[in-house]
Amino acid sequence: MSIWVLGATNTDHSFQLNAPLRMHDSNPVSDHVSLGGVGYNIAHHLDQLTSDSQFVTAFNDALSLTRVTSVSVAQPPAYYAVVDTDMTVAFAAMDGLESLEVTPILTALNALKKTDTLVMDLNFPVALLKTVAKETPAKIWVEATSAHKISKVDALLPYVHGIKLNRIEAQTWMNNDDTDKATEHLARLDLQEIVLTLGAAGAIHMTDEIIHYQDVAPFKAVHLSGVGDAFMAGFLLGDDSQSQMQSAFTLAALTAGSKSATIDALSLDQFMHERKQRDVRIQSRRPRRPQ
Repeated sequence: MSIWVLGATNTDHSFQLNAPLRMHDSNPVSDHVSLGGVGYNIAHHLDQLTSDSQFVTAFNDALSLTRVTSVSVAQPPAYYAVVDTDMTVAFAAMDGLESLEVTPILTALNALKKTDTLVMDLNFPVALLKTVAKETPAKIWVEATSAHKISKVDALLPYVHGIKLNRIEAQTWMNNDDTDKATEHLARLDLQEIVLTLGAAGAIHMTDEIIHYQDVAPFKAVHLSGVGDAFMAGFLLGDDSQSQMQSAFTLAALTAGSKSATIDALSLDQFMHERKQRDVRIQSRRPRRPQ
């Protein structure tokens, strides 16, 4: 089984605040420029930790990943984030992706098999994503990407196996600011798997059960941008719910402790060592659809 990622690559501009944010004024920052994008971040982690991953994206410059196919884009996307410890506010300039044609993407994905997994972020046009979802034989996961883009999932639901989303994305999609109620609405969806991340409160994995996991091992959060993407990549590396969450929390913690959205020199041995240190516990579990 191979893990494929279809998603955006963009130039990330991260503005680290050097003083408390003052609205309507000029604020001192440190500017860090790197490659990013939800799809890229997920693929970057997988590229380091498994030889069975592929990345399909739209970007004009060469990428350093081992297994990547890139189609050209008229206006390369860019992302601008103001960061304290967590993201304060961000701006995504993704208009160039809206003119992408589906044919080159389908050609790049033509080796997908039924036993493979395809993860799609929501940065590409919904018509393109729907065509890919309809025509691919692989098991499809969606990474929700942002609250502004979560509505794209509605057109993809008949073809999707699972979705990973955070609290804000869930509340927006379910049109309910109460996290518990939004979670109950999610549980009623006709999706085989749902992963809902809750920040410091842990994460929920829904299959036939609703299992709330909590990582109780301490870690230092230096930079939280990209942590959700790392969580998705880690989750894909597990074999069952417990190991998926163990791997997800591990990669998320490692990324939170770094200074960027991805880790440039992470070996599989280092990852497995760190994985053993995480203390991921089940806080609660119940049937998803009680009889």
